[in-house]
Amino acid sequence: MHSEPLVEARKLQKSYDGKLVIENLDLTIHRGEFLTLLGPSGSGKTTLLMMLAGFEAPTAGEIFYQGRSIANLPPHARNFGVVFQNYALFPHMSVFDNVGFPLSVRKLSRAEIASRVRQALAMVQLEEFGERRPPQLSGGQQQRVALARALVFEPDLVLMDEPLGALDKNLREQLQVEIKHLHDQLGITVVYVTHDQTEAMVMSDRIAIFNRGRIQQLGAPRQVHEHPATAFVARFMGEMNAFTGKVIAANAQGQCEIALGEGLRFVGTSAGAPMVGSTRLMGVRPERIMLNPPPESCDNMVPGRVAECIYLGDRMTVLVAVDGGLNFTVSGGVASIDNPPRPGMPVHIGWSKEHCLILEPD
Repeated sequence: MHSEPLVEARKLQKSYDGKLVIENLDLTIHRGEFLTLLGPSGSGKTTLLMMLAGFEAPTAGEIFYQGRSIANLPPHARNFGVVFQNYALFPHMSVFDNVGFPLSVRKLSRAEIASRVRQALAMVQLEEFGERRPPQLSGGQQQRVALARALVFEPDLVLMDEPLGALDKNLREQLQVEIKHLHDQLGITVVYVTHDQTEAMVMSDRIAIFNRGRIQQLGAPRQVHEHPATAFVARFMGEMNAFTGKVIAANAQGQCEIALGEGLRFVGTSAGAPMVGSTRLMGVRPERIMLNPPPESCDNMVPGRVAECIYLGDRMTVLVAVDGGLNFTVSGGVASIDNPPRPGMPVHIGWSKEHCLILEPD
């Protein structure tokens, strides 16, 4: 897939008033990829983006662009486009002049500026809006203008800091698809910051999951969702049934057995071979648990009673209480909505060992 390194961060650190915000971070950004920095507020993802852009200087470590250090290059000399959440448009200037501003700074001819601005506005479907000013546009249109401005000078890298965070859900989902299509169409390299897991899954080639200034896991969307490296990643990447137990058997292939409370034994998979007797977290995603499955289809099965059913339009969430005081959340698709179980109904729930994750606790 994407193999040529474009930007590399090596042993990068950033401190504010003695507090470490980015800690000893290594990251390679490949040419042409869509890389998302995902994590909770304060995890360091925006700080990294600002260092890549040149708006913040590293406390330690280096950033390399095409193999050369850019530590002393100011932001305007890096040839990176930047899109912010608050648009950062000039309100007194027309849409046309806002988009053309990076070209004016680079002293291109009027004819070249006009040609490129028209192309950029066409890319974001705003050809008819060149004479308007930003206050005359909707939030979604202003964000399109900001995107056109970041693309108009054909940057090698586009940095986006939660650009859709201020938009409503429907518009945000529409622009997610449009930005991804532009990425594919133009072959640009994008580094995108968000705290929205769904947004990251929809748009990314790879996701770097941040927590406390470190990358917890870096991989393709499906990999980080289905095979989280840590308990933090498992919880952050979606809803998870998580219970603490003791490992009672394990082998070198990553298969192990875990005991939860009195009499509950489950088989699952681990990234390593945990020690027998060690405390581990067992995690199963709600969508991987089946209600009343054929026994031969599951490695793990346990009886319980339906505690509650929650209708969510496109799916049904069922809360199941099992012996030992454990409560499981089961998520069913549209087929389960037409004939939902009733509270108090006895059921069996089951899942495979591949989807039963045995993780080291946080």
